[in-house]
Amino acid sequence: MALREIAIIEKELNKAKEDKKEEEVLKLESELAITKDALESISEKVKSSIETEKKKLYETLNKQKEEILKKEAEAELIKKTLDEEKKKEEEEAKKLEEEKKKEELEKMDLKDRLAQTEESLKVESSKLLVAMKSQEEKYKKELEIRDLALYREKKLSENKGNIISELVTGSTFEEIDKSVELAKKKYEELQDVIEKKVKAELEQSKKLPEGGKGKLPDEKSPAGQGSDNSIVEKTTNEIMAMGPEEFKKYKEEALKGLK
Repeated sequence: MALREIAIIEKELNKAKEDKKEEEVLKLESELAITKDALESISEKVKSSIETEKKKLYETLNKQKEEILKKEAEAELIKKTLDEEKKKEEEEAKKLEEEKKKEELEKMDLKDRLAQTEESLKVESSKLLVAMKSQEEKYKKELEIRDLALYREKKLSENKGNIISELVTGSTFEEIDKSVELAKKKYEELQDVIEKKVKAELEQSKKLPEGGKGKLPDEKSPAGQGSDNSIVEKTTNEIMAMGPEEFKKYKEEALKGLK
């Protein structure tokens, strides 16, 4: 309301100044100053009242907070006391149960106690037999693995220089034998492909050695240096990843290079 009055007075004052009514200007300026002073006084009172109420509110909140903390502490103390009592009761109940069992055991005659002991021994014996069987199977498995490893080494030694060792695998003797045959076959196929490639290059350069078929060329030999040595390198590095179909495709591509 006071702000509205100030706005009205200021509007009338501006009009009086425009009309050059000095007496009315002085009157309105005095009235405006009084109104502003009154408004400022009211604002100070309101501000002081707000601060007072705020202080009272904070005091009330702090008091309530202290009461809540006090009640929480009391509740925690009660809980702790109850937990201790409960623990004590449980310990007493456990003690009574143990004493009861002890009394019952003492009341049992010798025959019942022997029967109970015999049953316990049967259970322990059964557990021991299971553990022994498990250990025996484990030892047997380890021996099988060792025998398979020795058998594989034996086969590699017997076919040294004529086999791709990375292909010799298997979890039985029969599987190892089959993989040996496959590894020998792939080695022979690979050797045949490379020999044909080398022969073609030697014939082309009119340097074919007497006897025709020979061993794989050495990298330092003229044929090895000028030939497509990537076939050997590729087979050595990637032969483990090749399946029958992939190796067949690789072989066909190598043969195409001879034409």
